[in-house]
Amino acid sequence: EVQVVAGAIAAFQYNNGTRDRNGLDPLDSTIIPAITIFGTRPVFYKVPVTQQLSKAAATGHYPVSETKVVKCVVAPRSRHLFEGMEVPEFRQEVIECYETFKRI
Repeated sequence: EVQVVAGAIAAFQYNNGTRDRNGLDPLDSTIIPAITIFGTRPVFYKVPVTQQLSKAAATGHYPVSETKVVKCVVAPRSRHLFEGMEVPEFRQEVIECYETFKRI
């Protein structure tokens, strides 16, 4: 999950660099969405990134304030850990979660 936060910080820095090159003010903060896959199960994240967090990462320091990442793990209703996307009901649930995630 550290990679998710690192990727979100990199995206924030890239986006602010692009904004600067286009004559726009950099964002002070934003929420970067991310999705990872564990086996056949998606995990959805909302990573809040601030200038403070970005600068702390760039300089190798700890940020002054805590960053709270929102995480949603989609788990099949079955108790069988080996089941995943091959179960139609689970696929439908994943699609519904993805559609909800897109709107957030």
